[in-house]
This record gives sequence, C-alpha cells and structure tokens, in this order.
Amino acid sequence: MVSKLTAEEARELSDPDLARFPDSKRIFQRDGQLYKEGEIFRQPELARTLQRIAANPDSFYHGKMAHELVSDLKKGGALITLEDLAAYTVVERAPSSAAFTTTPSSAPRRHLQAESYSSAHSISSRATIWPNSATVALHQCT
Repeated sequence: MVSKLTAEEARELSDPDLARFPDSKRIFQRDGQLYKEGEIFRQPELARTLQRIAANPDSFYHGKMAHELVSDLKKGGALITLEDLAAYTVVERAPSSAAFTTTPSSAPRRHLQAESYSSAHSISSRATIWPNSATVALHQCT
C-alpha cells in the first residue's frame, strides 16, 4: 500500500529529534530536504532488510545480519554484542488490544495509552495512530 503524506505526517517527519543522528536525518528528512504534504515516503533500505529477514530469519541473530547490526550499533556507542543477539530468545505473546474513540476536535496525531499485564510483569504500551491511514506504531516498554 502506498499513500501520500498528510500535512501532519510531513510535520512529524520534520521533528528536530530526527536530525540528531545522521541516519535518521538521511532517511526521514532526506538530509534536510524535508517532506511535504502529498509526497510519498519510501523506505527501500527497510524493505530490503525485511526481505532479508524473511528469507533467513536466523541471520538476524546469528549470521551476517547480526554482524552488520552489532557493527552499526557500536558506531553509535551501543553496548550490544553478537553474544547478546545469539542468546536472545523470541517470546511470542498474544497481542494486546484496547478500545478507544476520538472526536473531530481531537488532535490529528492521537495517542492511545493502553495498559496490559502479563503474569510476570506489567507492560505499558503507547500506540500512535496516524489519521487518514492504516499506520499504527506501537511502542512497548517492559
């Protein structure tokens, strides 16, 4: 699905925080050539990465992709190691859901606070819902 950016989405991509890091500035702000309403935002690098993961999921934790990821993250000062990735165990959980309503006077970018609790610990999630699109970003903190 390809959709054109709304005015609000274009404003969100101009967030100064995205300019703090060279890669986010390059990807989300085209090195200073900010997106405008009606333009199409593409992420070909993300598409290629997702294709690589689909073709060989194990590479993300143990293969070439793991080496690339750790190398790239270390350039930014991250402490993650190949051993960290290799030791990671995927835990599948049932998705959380919450009902909410909005009104025409709501801010164009709406935030949904949803709390769910697992048997081991609480999980707090915030979903960002873009208007006029099916895009939902879920930020989970455990």
